Amino acid sequence: MHAFLRVTDIPLKSVCVMRNPDTRMSLGYAFVELHSLRDSGALLDTLSRLSYALDIDGKAVIVAYARNTFSTV
Repeated sequence: MHAFLRVTDIPLKSVCVMRNPDTRMSLGYAFVELHSLRDSGALLDTLSRLSYALDIDGKAVIVAYARNTFSTV
């Protein structure tokens, strides 16, 4: 969450770092949820305009948009 706060003030709803259930070590990816589709687009736009790679602990962050396709019926 802190990595995103360095480049934008768009509020994040949640961040879920995926971890190995046995060792609790990070698997190297996470899911970031935002409050709206507009915020998601704005964050992607902001990150694509950076003149440097966003990094966490010296590792480049790759960001991709994913849409929830689950039905709530």
